[in-house]
Amino acid sequence: MAYEGPLLAASVVRALSSIPGAIRDIKALLSGKEINGKEVLSKMEMLQKALVDFCKTEAWLREIKEIHQILQVIDTQLEKARAEHIKAVSSGQFNQQAYQMSVIQEVWYWAKLNSLTKLISKAQSIEHVEPEPLVLDKDGKPSGPAWACRFIVLGQEIDKALDAYDNGVSRDTKKISETMNSLIQHVKIQMYLADERMREEAEKFGNELYKLSGILEQI
Repeated sequence: MAYEGPLLAASVVRALSSIPGAIRDIKALLSGKEINGKEVLSKMEMLQKALVDFCKTEAWLREIKEIHQILQVIDTQLEKARAEHIKAVSSGQFNQQAYQMSVIQEVWYWAKLNSLTKLISKAQSIEHVEPEPLVLDKDGKPSGPAWACRFIVLGQEIDKALDAYDNGVSRDTKKISETMNSLIQHVKIQMYLADERMREEAEKFGNELYKLSGILEQI
């Protein structure tokens, strides 16, 4: 499963549930004949903390939206590589002569330089949509979110295949095409999953707000 960090973390749910009680306590304290300033201030601080925790949901939404936007850019940048793959297999078997390596090399250069590097950097600084960020050891081996690790592995495979092609070690363009196509499919799957997670969490968020609204109206 991708993007396992919830929009409504347990702390946020607790914060939402504590807001009505804090408001009741403050109203009760303020309506009394003798107002205890320290107690009112304490309740106000509890309410403030609950609202601050509640506002942290914006960070989750911003983070997954940024990931989705980067994926969209990568998907667009890889479109020419996808077209080359379709053209090469249009007759049934892979046609190496139809697969233009100059196009693939240029596409990969810009996609990696401009967007894939940005996505990896984002995955390394994730704070909300995953329990832990992407980590690369000194040898470049990844750990962390499976989807981010997959991007690292595919990128390394493409680099290795293109280096072998440039150095004349291997002219297996079919392998390059298949690996590039695997990357394209991974991008599309992650775009879909990110979109689904946004929908799911937004629905849960809406339900919690609806319940809170009903309670607040009765206070």
